[in-house]
Amino acid sequence: MNCQDALSLLYDLIDKETSEIDTKELQEHFNKCRHCFERHRLEASVQDFINEKLRAQEPEYNLERLKGNILSQLDEVDAEDACNDNNFPYRRAINWVVAVAVVVVMIGVGYFGLALYQHQANYIPIERAHWAAVDRAVGSVDSTTIEVSLADARKQFGYDLSHQVGDYSMTSGMSEKIMGVDMAHFVYTNNGSSVSVFLAPIDNYAIPSDLEITMVEHNGRKYFDHHCEGCRLVFHLTESAIIITASADHDVELLDFVPGHSTI
Repeated sequence: MNCQDALSLLYDLIDKETSEIDTKELQEHFNKCRHCFERHRLEASVQDFINEKLRAQEPEYNLERLKGNILSQLDEVDAEDACNDNNFPYRRAINWVVAVAVVVVMIGVGYFGLALYQHQANYIPIERAHWAAVDRAVGSVDSTTIEVSLADARKQFGYDLSHQVGDYSMTSGMSEKIMGVDMAHFVYTNNGSSVSVFLAPIDNYAIPSDLEITMVEHNGRKYFDHHCEGCRLVFHLTESAIIITASADHDVELLDFVPGHSTI
């Protein structure tokens, strides 16, 4: 099992949905690969926090409540110490420093958890679809399925994909439901390197809002770029669809990977 395989199964392992064989192979991989082991340990440790605190409530609300509780308890301590302790002013200063430190740490944890939750919700499903499609596409080209998928994409999204993009050739095409959205998914390969192209309908899918700060203009187009260790995703909006390119090969310049053009 390589790192890509391990990362693709990471959340299934955390959710205890992997088979006995996969679980055993993952543990063997973690014993050999410190990077994947640390990634698993980190994400497993915050999973409960994310599920409980960020799915149902605003993290700012939790932090404000935490801060209020801390300050309220400090006031009670101060009231007792003021009567019994000659060093009260110094102890009060220490208490305030501790309170501020706790709040700062919780703010950091809250925003880290929010970022991790957004990554799991917005990007991991696309990354998984890319990894799975690449595994299926290795060594095979189904021309009939590709042509049917191209015709469907042209009809549904008004977008015409090329069979060839630079040195990359289209090797598979399919329809998939990802995050509850029906998307067209095509894979291009070149000497072991693969790029997925997803077409999503603009009516019921939106580019994740946290990518707004990553917007860049390149060759007259606006792109939204997401980097992580397991995969890189680049989003851009056409007249008829949202195009998402994905690759685990960070040497591929996805800003130059233009798979086709709108037909409407």
